[in-house]
Amino acid sequence: MSYHFTSPILDEEFIADFLLYMSNEADAFRREQPDYAVFLRERKRWNDTMEQFGEDVPQQFDNEVLPAFLEYQKILETHMISRGLTDGFHRRPLETKAEIPGLAKAGTQLEKVCTAFSSRFQDETDAQCIAYLKLRRETIDKSRNLCRQCGAEGLPP
Repeated sequence: MSYHFTSPILDEEFIADFLLYMSNEADAFRREQPDYAVFLRERKRWNDTMEQFGEDVPQQFDNEVLPAFLEYQKILETHMISRGLTDGFHRRPLETKAEIPGLAKAGTQLEKVCTAFSSRFQDETDAQCIAYLKLRRETIDKSRNLCRQCGAEGLPP
């Protein structure tokens, strides 16, 4: 069934609010996963380590590294929730490895920012930083199917 309207049925604000709601649902489901507890422990451990270096390190992390993670996560989750909705509506399976527009570029930028940030440390702190940043990205990447599932399940049967 296809309709041809001259203007959209739903306005942009509704769509943005709906995607935010679905993202929050996916995040709540993610937080219930056993792997997420590991991430939380490592995040606390890394935050404690950063505090040992004074204000400059956490501030640099918040201003440079965190926005790159948030951009990467936003691109992945928005796409997967949207795909889940459309594929659920059409009752077709989703190819989970399909390329996500803009994600490769955001991933490259994220790697660049993480490499620059971790290069300021030495020895054990460098290894801990790299391990934490890798775990954080893996946690986001694991949300791919959670977001798709939340999008697909957001539709009535």
